[in-house]
Amino acid sequence: MLTFIFAKRQFRKSQQIKPLPALMLLCLLGTSQPVFSGFFSSSQSSNSNLSNSQQRFLPVEEAFQLSGQLKEQQLILNWRIEPEHYLYRSRFNIRLLEPRTLVLSDMDIPRGEKTHDEFLGEVEILRHQVSIQTRLNISEQLLNQGVVIEVTFQGCADAGLCYPPHRQILNLVPQR
Repeated sequence: MLTFIFAKRQFRKSQQIKPLPALMLLCLLGTSQPVFSGFFSSSQSSNSNLSNSQQRFLPVEEAFQLSGQLKEQQLILNWRIEPEHYLYRSRFNIRLLEPRTLVLSDMDIPRGEKTHDEFLGEVEILRHQVSIQTRLNISEQLLNQGVVIEVTFQGCADAGLCYPPHRQILNLVPQR
């Protein structure tokens, strides 16, 4: 037992941090702090020398502002897309959550600008604003109760960020 305590005590002594390396480490961390403080701070920097790649990216719901409406049996989805952002034409999906018996016809998606994406190949992208329409095959009585839909879309910022597919739920009632 005494041998174990002595061996344990020797181990602790050998594991102590030497003063000179610890001081050097603190100095290095202290000098690198200004570099990291701007990266992790939540406020925008007023320094105009920042390049576009160092600027903050918008949250997905700010970059691609979605609104929806029901007009008679027509579902209309509108996106306002911030400058220097775009949506992929092939990445739109609408899923009906309520009423479950509701059936959608094909979506009418406008044509986009053809471009080459390094991961997806040849794609069409949509900028500025997008309006998608689809017809709902539903009785007027059910339509008057409203619908709940899940909309999925995906886009990118020109500065190099591609957002993951985003899902947004909309509760819509018919407009009169």
